[in-house]
Amino acid sequence: MKLYADRQDRLIRQIVFDALVAIWVIAWARAGWAVYRHTVAAKSGARDLSAGGERLRTQMGNAARAVDGVPLVGGKLKEPFVQAQGAGSSMTNAGHQLGDTIETLGRVLGSLTAGIPIAIALLVWALVRLPYVRRASRARSLTRTPGGMDLLAFDALRSATPRELATVGDEPVDGWRRRDPETIEALARLRLRALGLQLEELP
Repeated sequence: MKLYADRQDRLIRQIVFDALVAIWVIAWARAGWAVYRHTVAAKSGARDLSAGGERLRTQMGNAARAVDGVPLVGGKLKEPFVQAQGAGSSMTNAGHQLGDTIETLGRVLGSLTAGIPIAIALLVWALVRLPYVRRASRARSLTRTPGGMDLLAFDALRSATPRELATVGDEPVDGWRRRDPETIEALARLRLRALGLQLEELP
């Protein structure tokens, strides 16, 4: 697999592009993490609510047990404390549910904040870089394959501009049809140069 060109100018552009994409991905991943952390920071209020409910439940439970021992009226006296104990349990459950909701919200917001820009960047990277990797890998493989020079020359005839073909000779198509070795090699080199591959890769 040929990821990068050999020609320095194109190689630098590819490295810079890949580096910018990597920086973009890292920056948005950090932004998503920051959004998540700032969102779940609100869980402190939910924890306080849950802890307050637990304290209320415990205290009212202790009070209910204490007044339950009062002769004759103990049963009636403890009813308000039992009700308050239930309210404390409700507060505790509400605090847990609120904390879970905030946690889920933080994950969703963080994922959306990071995920959308990262997905766009990776899509752009794939559209820009993967076609080159495919073409360059194929060209490099052809330089080492019997008959590959002919195919490279044919690729040059299909993709090169008339001005570029003129650098090969007056009749590059005719030379390719006659299987002229010099024309075929010149066309193959033209195709390699278009992909930023060094001429030394030719055998």
